[in-house]
Amino acid sequence: SSLIVALASAARNTAPLLERRLRVHTATATAYESIQLQSKARSVIPTDRLRREAKEAVELSADLGEDPATDELDVLAELLLHWFKKEFFKWVNSPPCDFCGSPTQIAGMVQPSSEDLRHGASRVELHRCKTCGRGTRFPRYNDPGKLLDTRRGRCGEWANCFTLCCRAMGLDARIVFDWTDHVWTEYFSPAKGRWVHLDPCEAAYDKPLLYEAGWGKKLSYAIAFSKDSVTDVTRRYTSDFASLVPRRTEAPEPVVLALTAVLTQGLRRGMGAEQLQALHRRDLAEAEELAGGPAAPRGPLPGRQTGTEEWRRARGEMGSAGGKDGTAAPKQLARTGTRFMPANDGEALAHEPRRIRGGFVCASGHNAPEETVVRAFDGNSSTKWLDFGGGGADGKAWVEYRLRKGAAVVAEYAITSANDEPSRDPAAFVLRGR
Repeated sequence: SSLIVALASAARNTAPLLERRLRVHTATATAYESIQLQSKARSVIPTDRLRREAKEAVELSADLGEDPATDELDVLAELLLHWFKKEFFKWVNSPPCDFCGSPTQIAGMVQPSSEDLRHGASRVELHRCKTCGRGTRFPRYNDPGKLLDTRRGRCGEWANCFTLCCRAMGLDARIVFDWTDHVWTEYFSPAKGRWVHLDPCEAAYDKPLLYEAGWGKKLSYAIAFSKDSVTDVTRRYTSDFASLVPRRTEAPEPVVLALTAVLTQGLRRGMGAEQLQALHRRDLAEAEELAGGPAAPRGPLPGRQTGTEEWRRARGEMGSAGGKDGTAAPKQLARTGTRFMPANDGEALAHEPRRIRGGFVCASGHNAPEETVVRAFDGNSSTKWLDFGGGGADGKAWVEYRLRKGAAVVAEYAITSANDEPSRDPAAFVLRGR
């Protein structure tokens, strides 16, 4: 402890900018603990609906005999992620004109007003209307409470507001700042015994290699901030930590460790012995996980999906296939697939009396919240199921349809290829019964 304090003291001279940045982000994370902010967040979140759907998913898992069974908290995190992406927050490259509603384009920066500064917007963009020529201000708010009102922004605003929503719903969540200009969320899953990656912009759940292997980012630092810890989690988001070490130039590694440790000590000051011991055990488990590096190989991950193509291309985040298939991830956490969910095919296929319907489906993966496995069974050829990453260790995608009770005889089946990217269509497929 004394050595850490000594190193942190030295860091004030050797890495003052890094220390200042870490302290600013720590303050961002502790703000989520405001009772008023969490109450405001719950007032806009459909809490009853999400909790009901999570309970129903757990009941379905038990009925279908899944092993391990679906965990209610994990389902709640997934549902909250998809609600936030699909129903609540909006991505903004350039805001519509405040005066005529037409598209705008960036024209520069302007001075923040006192109201902007009150909500943490030290940067204010000016966007010029392409039709009427008038200017629209776009303050980049850092106040998550204000973002609950505006409901728009880019990745910083998305992760800031979403992490507050996670805390408001009782998830043990933290915000992760990537020094190469991205922000996302993690939450601790008691069922999994580890921190789980959540990216609200991409609706990405537990895909930590998305940025390196999918987007093609050259990471340096990824630091997680919560109410009780500051942790360097860079190793979770790379398959080759040694290759990015030369890009970690802000301070020697012992100094980075010391700074995060001292900030963590400050956050835990005044806690009881039992709580400190529980946090220490969790820290040790995470340190062991990070030291071990990523595990089982899997298929490709997509390039960035949010933002205009021009903007994504300028940032070099399109992936190797123009933001579609991404690059092959050499290593990734093994996964068992999505949870079971109702196929919702009863009414849509009522006109086909011979059709098996009313079942439940899961898959090797899907591109939530729109291109989910449910779309493979809705009888609509204009929708699709998309699994960017493939399935198990062999990289093959799979889908399972299960009836709650009994069995059915399959006399025939049909597969319709999707609307784009013929290279993604199955080259071969196998039908298996249970």
